Amino acid sequence: MTLPLAPPARSRPTARRRPAILSGALWLAPLAFLAVFYFYPLGSLLSLGLSRSAEGPAAPFLEMLASPFLRGIVGFTFGQAALSTALTLLLGLPGAYLLARYSFRGKALLEQELLASGLSHAIVRPTVIYGRPENVLINNIAWLLRHLPVFGVFGRGEARLTPIHVEDLARICVEAADRDSDQTIDAVGPETFTYREMVEEMARAMGLRRPILPIPDFVALTVGKVLGLFLGDIVITRHEISGLRDESMYTGTEPLGTTKFSDWLKSDSDTLGRRYLNDLDRRR
Repeated sequence: MTLPLAPPARSRPTARRRPAILSGALWLAPLAFLAVFYFYPLGSLLSLGLSRSAEGPAAPFLEMLASPFLRGIVGFTFGQAALSTALTLLLGLPGAYLLARYSFRGKALLEQELLASGLSHAIVRPTVIYGRPENVLINNIAWLLRHLPVFGVFGRGEARLTPIHVEDLARICVEAADRDSDQTIDAVGPETFTYREMVEEMARAMGLRRPILPIPDFVALTVGKVLGLFLGDIVITRHEISGLRDESMYTGTEPLGTTKFSDWLKSDSDTLGRRYLNDLDRRR
């Protein structure tokens, strides 16, 4: 049944501007960080050094230029900084260019090699895995929801995904191993969400009300790197963002899992995201 469309209300333009205003407010966090931990200490040091001279603010610079010892220290400092910068660019730019321009399909190449080998095989491709103990991604999204005043989604958050419970995945793998035929299986759950819908479902289940805002990729990467410094983990990567945008966690195939993500959230919402799960620690 098709419902008639109502005429847009006058308040809609203001409502549309709100996400943009809130998205711009996300810049306040990195700017405040730079102001407190970089510009303020730097300004304080410069002010202290220049104010102590009775002969005026230019006196310390003239004294430095007149002293061979001080000129040598300054020259060594600038030379070391220039050399370090040049070596960093020389060694880092080629790798950064490759990582930015090319997609490395490690799993896809392994699948192709396996298919070409002629060996009996079963390839199981899960999407987003949730449920203990494989609960890192979903748990850490919940942790961010609990600890951040706003939550950012890439683009408009419209990329689709189909989460699958870890027990459903284990059952699918066992059943695939019992079959004699070669097969490639997309292991997907019974529910499909957009990324925004999944985050909203999680917030509702945990009893949280958070603004969910569209943010540019570079803002997400910057915030992720800052959080990663404190957490000792890689919070988000450019490859993960592009994978989500490309809907690599959605197949559109028949669901093989039976556990609904929404039902699981209701039973685990009290413990979900109570502590951050460090993925790097798990891999060491």
